[in-house]
Amino acid sequence: MKSIKKYILAVLMLGVCSAVMTSCKDEADIFDRSAALRLNDAQNNAIETLTKNGGKWEFQYFANGDEEGYVFVMTFHSDGTVDISTKNSWQTTFATEQSSWEVLTDYGIDLSFISYNSLFHRFSDPTGDVDSGYNAGEGHLGDYEFKIMKISDDNIILRGKKRNIEMRMRRLPADTDDEAYFEALDAFAKEMFSDKMPTQLLTLKDGSRYLVSDGNTRIVSILPEGGDAVSQTESRNLILLPDGFRFMEPFKNADGSVSVQTFLLAEDGTLVCEDDGESKFSSLELSTLLTDAKAKWRMDKTTLGGKFATIQEAITAGCKSSLKRNFDYFQLQCDNTRETLPYSLFFKNGSSNGNFFGTIEAEGADKVKFNYGEELDANAKTHLERVSSFQDMLNLLKSGAYTLSSESALLPLTVKVTSDANPADYFYVVKQ
Repeated sequence: MKSIKKYILAVLMLGVCSAVMTSCKDEADIFDRSAALRLNDAQNNAIETLTKNGGKWEFQYFANGDEEGYVFVMTFHSDGTVDISTKNSWQTTFATEQSSWEVLTDYGIDLSFISYNSLFHRFSDPTGDVDSGYNAGEGHLGDYEFKIMKISDDNIILRGKKRNIEMRMRRLPADTDDEAYFEALDAFAKEMFSDKMPTQLLTLKDGSRYLVSDGNTRIVSILPEGGDAVSQTESRNLILLPDGFRFMEPFKNADGSVSVQTFLLAEDGTLVCEDDGESKFSSLELSTLLTDAKAKWRMDKTTLGGKFATIQEAITAGCKSSLKRNFDYFQLQCDNTRETLPYSLFFKNGSSNGNFFGTIEAEGADKVKFNYGEELDANAKTHLERVSSFQDMLNLLKSGAYTLSSESALLPLTVKVTSDANPADYFYVVKQ
């Protein structure tokens, strides 16, 4: 047994010695070559990487720290030309334009776009955007030459030579249709951000939670949940991608132990941080959204189930026969000027509106209880007296807890409200 152990040890030691000798030889080989030759190899490698496998890349570009990032799709050709496509807030329709590129050696290797491209150079041309809001001679303060910091077959990290802002490139399949790419980006933008739901949730892997507002502008405000808006709000500009987003600069928690920057779409519909695999970006809890003091959620009368459908039909018929009006809709909303019972089941019946006041109580992240009808305004009283089915609606809503669900984990503008007592009884509400 001892002889076997000695043999294994001898083999391992021989392997270590061989590895050390090989390592030393490799290092000697490297440094036997001149810096110029090593730089030339790096230059050739960059050119080959940019042009191989179709040469198509997603370029994530930030001009400065005060405006959103912009996406370009670039196709690099071995003849020194590059096709650049984009659609953004400055170029509002899809466009493609060809120009020239080079990989230069200058204390490292640089990617330079050497002939003018109106789609790309507008962000670095001092005279190229008179409506940009910057001072004369500034353009957007952007770069058009970039130091290649790290390069692999599918990802490249660069830094602008003037502004030192980090840019990233991701390889795209060679058969990617540029226009279809930006159509997908537009579609994802609509699923990601909306003025109707300006606040979303960032949950870091340490459990700390942050309210993220104004994502539709791509320049967000980030506030610790329950924090002071004046002293604790941070701003970040971001670039939106077809499968997520990236902050220009990382965002860190209070003690700096968690740092996040890139979020990509996960199977559950949330965005998960690429940097740590745990931090998430999502909507606020559905119960929080439904009880928001500023929210208005309209009941979609075309998608009612069970007793809700039956009662809605009776209300519609009763309003037509007793009040000579066409019933329009119910809406869950809040009148935060009221000191008590601020929530209401609002209804619109032709030219007549009314409110059944009460409460909505959140029970966990996805459950609520309604208690409408404790007070009512004059119009609601009249409708209740003339059409008895209004009381049936109030009774059904007060009959127990309701579970909330949505197909979107990022932007739940439509929420299904399902009775726990009888799942066949449900309705959908749409954010107004």
